[in-house]
Amino acid sequence: MLVLYAVLGLGMMRVIRRHPDPFVKITTAGIACWVVGQAMLNIGVVIGVFPVIGVPLPLMSAGGSALVATMLALGVVIAFARDEPGTREALAARPGVARRTVSVMAGAADRVRRVRLPRGG
Repeated sequence: MLVLYAVLGLGMMRVIRRHPDPFVKITTAGIACWVVGQAMLNIGVVIGVFPVIGVPLPLMSAGGSALVATMLALGVVIAFARDEPGTREALAARPGVARRTVSVMAGAADRVRRVRLPRGG
């Protein structure tokens, strides 16, 4: 889990460094501090470094408004990353990558739907 949060933070740092728009840089930096800071705080509570204050682990909580807000914020960062200089050219050079990703996600969604359907009538 620590590695995944580090990769998420590094990805947001890349957007901050490479994007020319100051608004995008500031917004992405704020979201990065929020998500990574919340993860560090939760991990600190779990290992006993900080007192228990009830901060959920981003993207791993049982649901509710914290999960929705985190997902919306990361969606904003993804939209910023798609607008980064050179991204359109990189995606146009390999058009099959996005298509394969969407087909994998659709296949996974179909498998989940089949598992969750009630048996019988």
